[in-house]
Amino acid sequence: MNCYNNNMKTNIIDVLSVFPSVSGAAVRSFFVLIISLMIITSTFASAAASEISDSGSSSDGSVSDSSQNTGSPNDPASGNPEPGSDLADENPDLSDTSSDSSSEDESENEADDPASDDEKEDTDPGETRDSDTDPEINIHELTSFKNAEPFSTDEAYMTGLFTGAAVYTYPIRTPDGIAGLRPEVSLIYNSQSAGGVYGWLGDGWSMNDFYILRDVYYTPENTSDDRFRLYFNGQSYDLIYNATDGRYHTETENYMNIRKVTGSNENTYGEYWKVLTKNGTEYRFGYTADSELENSVTGRNYVTKWKLDRIRDTSGNSIICNYIENPGSAGGETGTSYLKNITYNNGLTVIEFNRTSKPVTFSGYHDGSLVIEKSLLSDITIKVNNAVSSKYHITYNTSENHVFLESVQYYGAGGTSSLPATSFSYGTTNVSFDENVSVPLPNADFPYSGDDCCIEDMNGDALQDIVLFLPSGNSSSGIWINNGSGYVRQKYNVWNMPTDFDRLRIADIDGNGLPDILYSYYLNQEFKQVWINNGSAFTLDSSITLPEYFIYDGTDRGVRIGDINGDGLQDILKSKKNVGKSVWINNGTGFENSSEWDIPAWFYSQ
Repeated sequence: MNCYNNNMKTNIIDVLSVFPSVSGAAVRSFFVLIISLMIITSTFASAAASEISDSGSSSDGSVSDSSQNTGSPNDPASGNPEPGSDLADENPDLSDTSSDSSSEDESENEADDPASDDEKEDTDPGETRDSDTDPEINIHELTSFKNAEPFSTDEAYMTGLFTGAAVYTYPIRTPDGIAGLRPEVSLIYNSQSAGGVYGWLGDGWSMNDFYILRDVYYTPENTSDDRFRLYFNGQSYDLIYNATDGRYHTETENYMNIRKVTGSNENTYGEYWKVLTKNGTEYRFGYTADSELENSVTGRNYVTKWKLDRIRDTSGNSIICNYIENPGSAGGETGTSYLKNITYNNGLTVIEFNRTSKPVTFSGYHDGSLVIEKSLLSDITIKVNNAVSSKYHITYNTSENHVFLESVQYYGAGGTSSLPATSFSYGTTNVSFDENVSVPLPNADFPYSGDDCCIEDMNGDALQDIVLFLPSGNSSSGIWINNGSGYVRQKYNVWNMPTDFDRLRIADIDGNGLPDILYSYYLNQEFKQVWINNGSAFTLDSSITLPEYFIYDGTDRGVRIGDINGDGLQDILKSKKNVGKSVWINNGTGFENSSEWDIPAWFYSQ
């Protein structure tokens, strides 16, 4: 080290001699500082290298290994594997369950090699860490989380490569299965799901479910144009039917053999799905009655979702999934199906999913089916030979009619001793307008009242369109479809729109997710009509009678439209001073007057 430093000093003198002493004082000082730091750094590096070299061997020449700690919870030989250690070797992907000897041997060698523990953190699973050392990561909606070390790690957080979503995964550790066949269960948060439709895990959370979904393509009454989508291994695939080979293919071919078959005598419609992966593992969807989720709307006699009910490898080993559909008595849940348990290892290993009541009931329409949810996942209990080997307890909090997953706590054998909980906190995102963003609007003027101009997504493409209805003879009437970069005017005959309409309302009356046209006013005679939107045209529905005029002799009747009972259907409310207050509930086929609702204020006081 001394020799190295002397050489560095010589180099300093050589460099400084280049600069004149009078005019280059500042430059000389700068180089003195920089090169002095280089000397210090090199000295420390040399010292560290020397210490490593001196201490790398014991007196007998053997290499020391601090990971060989007898009885450590991280030591595989102790029989107490660390809960939450790297699950990659112990939780193989469900799509690769063949007994590949090379991969299994590699996994076993890693598990049996004490030296591999050098890569793990030597921490007692029962140890509670100080809160100031727990990692926090700020993300959208889910503002922070605190991991229960060593069970969960920061690596569980990631950013979606293609979506930019903030994603957090909490793995559920499951016991080994025969020939490596074991279920992979995870709780997953996705920031882009926050604020939307949530299930039994709260806002933004879901499980890594496997299922096939029917996409009604905005026409829940017509199944001839339906599409199907496969949710598999955390990915979704649009399925395309090939009549030549009689099976479905993923839009981007991944060479799975996907067939919709008939012959089940355990479900309602006798249809189910089989997906065969390249390694020969078979996934079966919707064969049993509880894995076949039917449309809940009367008259819509078809299946909306086929859930995974069995996985079977080439040796005949199986994983069985059981569900509970629409739990509760009359007036309970509708259009729901919850995972009840997963069994494998010839029924000796059972993963139970227990529910509790949801403090906030969710209701709405999904792909033309009414969904009413009243349950939350409270516990995941894992049993081996009827004895509890581990348990996960989940808690929630409620804020502003939203349910948020608050914590997950791991319990060991017997369900008594536990690790510190992994907790989550949430925040609201302030939304504002960017006045620098502009989109070209149509050239048409809007000379009349706002009742004649509406901003709605008319064709279900998630882009807001412009609808303008004006009296007869005005050429400005029409629909301008938003194509993402501007507006394109549509002709009347394309949408079969009613003519000579103004003073209307636009609302989704039939619950298919598309806005319909409601026309109701009185001017010397009565005008009441409902036009149903199917995504590309309007059809007059004379079976629906509107209970009140929107405009009467040129004056506003104080009528407004909204879903007030949370059933996903738009109701009609009237509140005008000197006229009165009334509420009509939409029952799916018409409107019923209700005296149970008291409107607290006047919509229109003139």
